[in-house]
This record gives sequence, C-alpha cells and structure tokens, in this order.
Amino acid sequence: MEYQSNKRATGQVTSVYFFKFDQSKFWALSMMGIAPKTLQNTKGLVFSKVMGSGSGDGFSWWPDWSTYSLFLIWENDSNRIEFENSHPTFCSYSQKSVGYQRFILSCREAHGLWSGSQPFVPNEKNESGAVTVLTRASIRTSQLWDFWRRVPGVNESIQLAKGKLFSKGVGEIPLIEQATISVWESEDAMKSFAYQQKAHQKVIKRTRQRKWYSEEMFVRFDLVEATYIVL
Repeated sequence: MEYQSNKRATGQVTSVYFFKFDQSKFWALSMMGIAPKTLQNTKGLVFSKVMGSGSGDGFSWWPDWSTYSLFLIWENDSNRIEFENSHPTFCSYSQKSVGYQRFILSCREAHGLWSGSQPFVPNEKNESGAVTVLTRASIRTSQLWDFWRRVPGVNESIQLAKGKLFSKGVGEIPLIEQATISVWESEDAMKSFAYQQKAHQKVIKRTRQRKWYSEEMFVRFDLVEATYIVL
C-alpha cells in the first residue's frame, strides 16, 4: 500500500519494515539472531525488534519464510533517515531483498510492556487519516493450545474487516512471542472491528478469563507514510 499523511514526522518516530526475500531466505532467518547485535548503539535508536512473520494477514502458527520485519523506534526522523542511508544492516537487508514495505508511524497512545519496557512517547495525534495498531503478547506456554485453536476465527474476521488496509502477524519466537500490525483507513474503521466484531470480542474476553498472556502491549499510531520499495 502507498500512503502519505498531511502530518509531519515530528518527535519520536517508529519505522516498520517488511522485507520480502526470494533467494536469501536462510540469510534473513539467520539475521534474527545476528541483527539485534548489529543494531546496538545505532545513533538515535531507542528500541528495536527483528522478527519473522506468519502466513496470511494475522496470527499464524505457520511461518512466512519469505518475509521478515524490522521494528524500530527513533528519537526523531533524522535518525531514521540516516539509518536508511548508511547503516550496514539496513543496506544488507536492502541488497538481499526483492523489496520492502515501509511504515512511518507517530505514536498516539501505548499501554503495557514489551520485553519489560514501555519505550513509546506519544505525540500530538492527527484528528483524521489512517491509523496503525500494534497488538503484541507473550503467550504462556501452558496456554498455547487454548490460544492457537481460537486464532482462525479472528484471522478470518480481520481479512474481511471493512476499512482494513494492511495487516501482518510477526514474532520474535514462533508460537510464543507474537504481534499483529494492522493499518486502518480511519479510527472509526479500527474501532468498528475492535469493539463490534464478535469473534474478536470473544477472544478478548477469553484472554482475561484464561490469562493467556504473561506480558502484552497495545499501541495506536497515526500513519505518517506507507511506501513499497521495489529493489
């Protein structure tokens, strides 16, 4: 998808990349263990995650071996631009992939923890335009079966949701550390799915009842820019 907001990327900025691989899939898989170290001490980088992805649009127990994601939070957009222009890790991903989808995001609100921290700083929100949502969780090993057998209903509902522009499930550890990044044409469209879709509501209720998660986070962003780059 392609999108350009009227809002400028000021203050803290989050950039999310979905790199698509054809001939270098094993390299991309190995980078899940290597890239976190190469990203350390990057100028202006506040928080980083290197993740694989699931097949389909949402949570999936079966990996998408061709798509890998970098999720990066920056002090400001200048740091993000410098990273894309010159960092060896980003250059390697770009050179070995066939293209990537990039989202530039501005945090509206954040709740919960990711790896024990809450790294997001909310900016002034845009009253109109596309909205991006991150939902992520660490699933208790004792609850894996109960969780994953409920997933197909939610995945089907998000694929059919009105106003959804993009969604993809990602994760650091298969089956356990999971997240979904979704883009909606408006806040109303996102809320309609979140609060009115029956399958989604049932899963939220069961999450509380069964205590599926040992850690969870919800973040809402303004979408500043979405671009697909073909390499």
